[in-house]
Amino acid sequence: MNNYIVDESKFLISDEDDSLIFPEDYKLSSGIVISSYEDGTDKWELYTSKDGEHYILAVNSELHDKWIDSELLKNEDFQEIHLGQIPVFLIFSKISQKISRLNSIRDVGSATFANAIFSAFVNTRSHDIESNLRDGIYIEKFSLILPTYSLVSKVSDKALFNNVLSSKLEPEDLSAPGDINDTLSYSFVFNQLKKKGLVCSYYEPLLESGQNVDDFMQNSKKDAIVLSPLISKEHYQLIDTSSDYYLLLLDKLFANALIESKLLRLIDAKSVSVNGDNYYLLTLSKDNALELLSDRYKGISLQMAYRLAVSIRRTRNLVPRAVLSDALYIEQLNLLFPDKFSGGDKGDDKTLMLDIINHGPYALSPFLIDINDDLIYIATR
Repeated sequence: MNNYIVDESKFLISDEDDSLIFPEDYKLSSGIVISSYEDGTDKWELYTSKDGEHYILAVNSELHDKWIDSELLKNEDFQEIHLGQIPVFLIFSKISQKISRLNSIRDVGSATFANAIFSAFVNTRSHDIESNLRDGIYIEKFSLILPTYSLVSKVSDKALFNNVLSSKLEPEDLSAPGDINDTLSYSFVFNQLKKKGLVCSYYEPLLESGQNVDDFMQNSKKDAIVLSPLISKEHYQLIDTSSDYYLLLLDKLFANALIESKLLRLIDAKSVSVNGDNYYLLTLSKDNALELLSDRYKGISLQMAYRLAVSIRRTRNLVPRAVLSDALYIEQLNLLFPDKFSGGDKGDDKTLMLDIINHGPYALSPFLIDINDDLIYIATR
């Protein structure tokens, strides 16, 4: 019996289905026009909007009810529509917040994105410790991997995470690095990223995973918790939560430098004490891009590219000598937070914008040459 092999393909739903939920150019009541079908099964379908700004995940009642019952999501996270007598439940996300089958995400070259996936494991396992996530749906906006409850055999979370880092040319490795029920840890993830050359310095998380975030932010989801750092640098940490917001903790030295350079206003920051040290805290919406320019992974649409170019110019005008190539881009503020406030100049910005244009990543690339010229002009004028 040990040599008996189950053909798991018999349990997988074919993606080839002529009866899609939405025809092309279907207009929702919100005004969003559904355009391209991306992926799906008989229980869910993923689309992008015609303007290139949104993902739309459509699921049936079975998945909706199971996700609600397991408290992974709440009713307000969905928009319910009826096509004839059939209810369909929609989840919307900005294109900068990825939605994908977990096992379709491979060869991740960004430490921030890899940490975001780890954070989704943390959040998911705080509600559902048993479900197989091998064919789950990763939703960055909610920091979740939503199980689809298929009949494929269970794979350990560590194996699933390692496959995310592996090349698309490599076959899935389904062997468990430890026990099949082992959960992922921050230290395990850091060591795997270090092996891939994606990180070099280790910083302890400033906030403990599972800590309630009510003390840090207003209008957060009920019972929202701290998950894990997405970016850990010497003077700041970007921390994911199970709410609609990230927490950006800045040490006092770095925050004062930002304030003096007018990149940060005191009115936008809250003073907090963490482990006896003083920090400034910003709460930043997950709907906006937030990443290191040296570790880009957000899908950049044409509109997002223009906003980034404007942010580079605004930051350069405020801090003429800043080095921006490794700065933290905060779309919500239309600014960058540089690590170094001297050593750079305006001439570097053309090189930076060219690298962004040529290497992306982009949701709608390549742009036309005249558009590229416009982006460089905006960033450097």
